[in-house]
Amino acid sequence: MLVFATIAVLVLAVVFHVMLAQRQMQLDRLNVQIAEEQRAYEQNRLMEANASSPQQIITKAQGLGLVPPAEPATYLPVPGAPLPSASAGEPSTTIDEYGKVKAELGNQQP
Repeated sequence: MLVFATIAVLVLAVVFHVMLAQRQMQLDRLNVQIAEEQRAYEQNRLMEANASSPQQIITKAQGLGLVPPAEPATYLPVPGAPLPSASAGEPSTTIDEYGKVKAELGNQQP
């Protein structure tokens, strides 16, 4: 009886190790697949970044026959509309006019 119990314990140990090895092989395959998918994702991000770069967009636009205008855009004044406070050569500064903008927003902010 003791011999059969010992053999049964050894067989159970072997079965357990086989199952453990199978699960480890499955995990290894999943890790390889994850690494491949991450590599493909990074490659797609790089391709998208290159395709959406300003120089690439300009090149494609020129290939389609689009060209920049011969002279800069002319802004037309709208009757009755206030003129912008910044001069043409200066960037817009919303920080300087924060109090004015904040007062106009009221309680609409989240």
